[in-house]
Amino acid sequence: LTGGCACLSLLWIINAIWFYKQAFKVEPYPQQAEIRKYVIRSAIGAFN
Repeated sequence: LTGGCACLSLLWIINAIWFYKQAFKVEPYPQQAEIRKYVIRSAIGAFN
């Protein structure tokens, strides 16, 4: 359990980087607001 929790921040960083373009750089689409919310939360969680 401890090892998984230790790697969680790394996964959140990867998630934020991986989906950044879809959340902020492409033309607007219906699900973009939801993806943007998750990307922001992943970035915050990674550095908290």
